[in-house]
Amino acid sequence: MNHRNIFRTLVITTNLAYVLSAFIFVYLDNQQLEAAYAALPQGSDFESYLSDTLLGIIVLAGIVAIWFASVAGLLLFKNWGRTCTVLGFLVSLLCVALMGPTIEFGLESALNELLAVCNGIIIASMYLPPISAEFSKGLRQGAATRHSL
Repeated sequence: MNHRNIFRTLVITTNLAYVLSAFIFVYLDNQQLEAAYAALPQGSDFESYLSDTLLGIIVLAGIVAIWFASVAGLLLFKNWGRTCTVLGFLVSLLCVALMGPTIEFGLESALNELLAVCNGIIIASMYLPPISAEFSKGLRQGAATRHSL
């Protein structure tokens, strides 16, 4: 398996695992965490501000659009895919910082930590050889096409 296929497999597997993480929470949620959430101190009202509002729908649609664009761009080795991935990372950092304290099941937390490491590997490998050379090929081919016209 060459480095392009390994990178694509990592991107696909990581993103499918994020979807799995959401399903794990839904599957494991048997209202055990409700008391723990009720005991949390009141912090930012960020979550309720975005829930059931047009703003929340717009923000969620934007996050999903960035996510799909970044995955597609990475799989095609496009530079805009790298940009979308970094933008998505920054948006997710902002969201996590604004959400305040969270409570997770152990399995969900372990999977999320593993996925964070995988995302770090993806982001680092986008800018390190040999994967960065794959993204640069598209730039060189595009420049060569423009010069020949």
